[in-house]
Amino acid sequence: MKAEFNIAVQALCLLAEKGRLLNSEYIAREIDTNSVRVRNVLRKLSDKGYVEAIRGVKGGYRLQVDPKHISLGSLMDLIEVKPFKLRDGSRRGKASMEDISKKIYQKINQAAYRELDKISLYEVQQELFSE
Repeated sequence: MKAEFNIAVQALCLLAEKGRLLNSEYIAREIDTNSVRVRNVLRKLSDKGYVEAIRGVKGGYRLQVDPKHISLGSLMDLIEVKPFKLRDGSRRGKASMEDISKKIYQKINQAAYRELDKISLYEVQQELFSE
């Protein structure tokens, strides 16, 4: 899975847990990544209404959606991540390995999305912040 997805999940969990406005520098420190990457991911989440983005020196991000109503599948789709992808241009016979792999990985991705749709951000938040 792409780093963007992991950043999105961790950032949203942190925003849910803290329940207040957090800036990208703070979020980046807490999830051990770069603040530019955090801002890029949160911009996508803001565009889709998941977070509120407030500009300025005292600005930051605030969660706008109840974490119980955010599935990991919907989040993965929003970040535009495909869990599995293969690139191979070799050809043998009528179909290339790429053609065959696309069909296989499409089935795997559909199954992954179905499973991820069963897991809410709230569940991940509870695991991350449980004592």
